[in-house]
Amino acid sequence: MDTPPLSVLYIISGLKSGGRERQLVEILKNIDATKFRTGVISFGQDDAYNPIVKQHASWFIQLSKRPTRLEPFFTVPGALAAFKPDIIHTWDTLSGIYAWIPSRVTGKIIIDGSIRDAGVDKGINYKAKRLLLNHADAVVANSKAGLEAYRVKGNVVYNAINPKRFAARSPHEGLNMVMTANFSPYKDYQTFLEAAVELVGDNTISKVFLLGDGPARSFYMNWVSENFPGLSDRFIFPGSVKNVEEYLAQCDIGVLCSTPEFSEGLSNSVLEYMSAGLIPVATATGGTCEIVEHGVNGFLVKPRNASEIVHFTRLIAGNQELQQQLLAQNVKIMQENFSMEKNIGILEQLYLSLYHKSTR
Repeated sequence: MDTPPLSVLYIISGLKSGGRERQLVEILKNIDATKFRTGVISFGQDDAYNPIVKQHASWFIQLSKRPTRLEPFFTVPGALAAFKPDIIHTWDTLSGIYAWIPSRVTGKIIIDGSIRDAGVDKGINYKAKRLLLNHADAVVANSKAGLEAYRVKGNVVYNAINPKRFAARSPHEGLNMVMTANFSPYKDYQTFLEAAVELVGDNTISKVFLLGDGPARSFYMNWVSENFPGLSDRFIFPGSVKNVEEYLAQCDIGVLCSTPEFSEGLSNSVLEYMSAGLIPVATATGGTCEIVEHGVNGFLVKPRNASEIVHFTRLIAGNQELQQQLLAQNVKIMQENFSMEKNIGILEQLYLSLYHKSTR
């Protein structure tokens, strides 16, 4: 008799267009449907990824956090009873809080997948996250740096990127640069723009794309236009975009400036740069050092160091042989460490192992 598929329930605080959410979508698209039946609980309403999650998950429900954040404590148990999961995989700390009591009461396996950073949570949030991590049946992080930051043992399942997403390179004159990140305190757009202004000013870089939205976006748009009016038309601020691949196809160097205070998990942006044929230049912090090997497939720079970004960008721009060497290593690293098949395979084996262990 055929073995029925395991039921895996993912619980996530929302499905807005971000790296964490994209990773869940890729898992739903690529997990082996003959072995796993997938369900999703989301606490977000009318989010960007809702339609695609509905399409690929076997079961999907949206639960409200309103009028107070206490609401899910009463609605999650009923949702679990409806889906009947074998394994609950929480995607963030908030979801872990809502799922913990019903998972313990019903004896379900719970996997904490909230480590997608390398130290963003501070104070009481850090303590609450560690408490949940230490009481889960298993921990899944997307970087070794994340496990170290939260001082727990767990399984590393790297973000997986589907190379078929990325469009063919678009012809363009000169070299273009991009940074893909929200305009928030977690990212250092000030350092990036200081470097970019110098590089555009001496024509090392033709255009600069700043992909993302957030509270500081208008400030930096005004900063460029007011202080560098002669260069401002070469800085493009399209906001949050769904067609990031089309922008990356026009670029050659991808930069990610992270802050020392909040570090970095495993950056989807850097992986997307590499998949799209860009050379990464990124702050040497957190999980970024697990993707970029300095001088091998890109360059790592010190935090808040615009001069190093300028130096390495000029080095790349002036040496076509170096460009080809770095790009070739990017292809190799993506295939060896960040392929969809490898990382989703690791996750599938974890699910099966935990389930068989619980049924002995």
